[in-house]
Amino acid sequence: MRVLIFCLSAVCFFGISCIKAQIDPVFFQKYYSITPEHQYIGQFAGKFRLLISFQHDKTEEYAKGTTNASFILNYRILQIENKVETQSGIQFDYNFYLGYHGVEEKFFLVGFDSFTNDFIALKGDYDQKKREFNFYGNRDDPKTKAKVKIRIRFWVERENKFWIEYYREVKGKESLVYKAMHIKLVEE
Repeated sequence: MRVLIFCLSAVCFFGISCIKAQIDPVFFQKYYSITPEHQYIGQFAGKFRLLISFQHDKTEEYAKGTTNASFILNYRILQIENKVETQSGIQFDYNFYLGYHGVEEKFFLVGFDSFTNDFIALKGDYDQKKREFNFYGNRDDPKTKAKVKIRIRFWVERENKFWIEYYREVKGKESLVYKAMHIKLVEE
């Protein structure tokens, strides 16, 4: 029954969006076409060396790894695959998916990792002058099960280097969880 309801909903949504697109060419451009917003996402494409600093109370732990970021789904979504090893030898993967939602006119970020049974789904904006994305949303605190506000910032330092910073709100104040530096590998 759930599958039937889901399928009917998807067909209705697709049908309405097709009708709206025929009536409104601006909507068609934003919803069905590759837009200028996809160029902003593309600055994070490539193969990178990855260095991470995790913040734990008053200490730091470091990790290293690789990042491979490439467009999928007809150049609409940037898939960022990270393979990481911590100082203590723990290995894990985490992936981000960046895209642009044409109807809401917002960027989105979805993330998964092999370390937890959790995911994030955030919406955000791009600042052209600063060359940065800021994604906002909530995540469940694994200890208290309460919703915690988070922000993930992607920013370009220079053509071959970008950063990802992950913040969470603690007692009404934003606190850095980790900072990851990505340096583009030279292709041979």
